[in-house]
Amino acid sequence: MNESQYEPMSHGSFDEEWGIHPKSSEWWSVTGILRDQEDNLYSYRYTLLRGRLGVLHPTFALISLTDYRNQLHYALQLPVGSLRSVRITDREVSVGSHASAVKGKNAMRISLRHREFSLDVLADYGRGAVWQGSGGLVQAGVSDGEKAHCYSYPNMPSGAVLRLQGRTLQLHGSSWFDRQWGSFSPLDPSRHWDRFTLRFFDGEEMMLLTFPQSSTFDGTYIRSDGSYERMHLYSCRAVKTVHTGRKTWSALWEISVPHKEGAYTLEPVQKGHMSFGCFETLCSIRNASGTAVGWCLTEQLPGVRRGGAGRAQRPRKRGRTHPASRRQDAQVVPHELAPVPLGSPERRLERTRLRNGRPADGRDRIR
Repeated sequence: MNESQYEPMSHGSFDEEWGIHPKSSEWWSVTGILRDQEDNLYSYRYTLLRGRLGVLHPTFALISLTDYRNQLHYALQLPVGSLRSVRITDREVSVGSHASAVKGKNAMRISLRHREFSLDVLADYGRGAVWQGSGGLVQAGVSDGEKAHCYSYPNMPSGAVLRLQGRTLQLHGSSWFDRQWGSFSPLDPSRHWDRFTLRFFDGEEMMLLTFPQSSTFDGTYIRSDGSYERMHLYSCRAVKTVHTGRKTWSALWEISVPHKEGAYTLEPVQKGHMSFGCFETLCSIRNASGTAVGWCLTEQLPGVRRGGAGRAQRPRKRGRTHPASRRQDAQVVPHELAPVPLGSPERRLERTRLRNGRPADGRDRIR
């Protein structure tokens, strides 16, 4: 097991910081937006989260695939508990036979295995990795002193082979890899954020990290020539909401940034789905004239709850509850997809849940 020493205000190279930081909460995560030869849209995710709760290090893994044409979301969430099934070396992070990300000299290989699909991705490093925020330090909470380290491979040209429903499909697109670590607690709602990875068609990117509880912002602007700078003087306003998983989430955003065209709307392709305890949405980036200029993947943690557009939801007062209700609240919903365009009539969902502590391996189907 490869380990790295955690330094609160400094870091080593990208390769040196790949491994485990024993005194940190941390994750490795790769997402991708891909198309097949018929121009059908897919997205995928592989995330390994290693938390730190005192002397305990709960570890979870998620793999998922979303098929937007057929409105299907496939997911496998694994509470791996100890690190026995996890392999982390100076070039690999894998979870049993389910998922792996392996660094090569010029590209990263990502492999996902689910009972209903398999995906093999070759992601070229493109312009290489960047340090997010201010020299690799990003905001990790609502106060200025709460920081985490983060780097990304933000625009990796990708080719992939997807085996799904008896078909073998050749896919192409791009992937985005994130590595983050720090002393933050994943269970502290004040450390929860809305995160946006904007992937423009002209080869530029932005990472926006917002804490609407306190109007705190951080982020990075990455130019097409590979240069980048911290970007924290921007605005981000939620203008619509959606209700999923007994919570209210933002569903449409207006952002104003100091670069490129300045003003953009992030418009969901579909309503989104629960993914690894956060609400994930794929959005089209549209400029002021309504032209689509890129894709954005949004991630909202549950500590950032909405009661209206851009406003934090007031916590409900709880009294005594029936034991059965408490058991239901404790269940983990590994994926809750509502893949319908905004404004369309909502349809019923068939959902797969974790029952009796066992991982659910399945898909959600609209009917």
